[in-house]
Amino acid sequence: MPLKEGSQGSRVGSVQKALGLRSDRIFGPSTTRAVKRFQRRHGLTPDGVVGPSTWALIKRVRARQRSRGSAGRRTSAARVRTRGAAVRLLQRRLGLTAAATRAGTTRAMTARGSVSYALHGGYLLGSSRTSGGFMSWGAPGRGRWITVYAAPDHVYMVVNGVRFDTSGRTGRQSRWQHDMRDPGGHVARHPPGL
Repeated sequence: MPLKEGSQGSRVGSVQKALGLRSDRIFGPSTTRAVKRFQRRHGLTPDGVVGPSTWALIKRVRARQRSRGSAGRRTSAARVRTRGAAVRLLQRRLGLTAAATRAGTTRAMTARGSVSYALHGGYLLGSSRTSGGFMSWGAPGRGRWITVYAAPDHVYMVVNGVRFDTSGRTGRQSRWQHDMRDPGGHVARHPPGL
């Protein structure tokens, strides 16, 4: 049964804890706002209702947080000393290790599929989007660590100064590239807070 404003009980408390709220087990206006923010951030319809899709994503995020220890112990990109270490940290967070980007199924993905896969792996996107769909995703402008550049027919992203892009890749090279491209014709978007 979906949880929505007015719902009460332990499941509401679990949602509140997962969203960083005080757990009073009552689904009130502040919980509704937090659920809508979570849904927007992960590409879900921001209706403020915790239905099957939202609940499943909350559980995945909570499981990932538990596997890392507590949220307070997560390594912050701001504390990483070198650019290479920062890129590796964000690649891990986005589920894009060098081995994963060289895997055959990943090489065969389109640009939109690759960027969707990356953001979904980092729990920053709930479901795949078209290249044009990324033009209205997230927050406008360049991000501090991650920027997605979207046009109707292509999308790529830059993570801490390194481009993740299907274009320009030859042979067995990684999709991670140190050379930048002209973002002309692309809209810059970023995950809120990143």
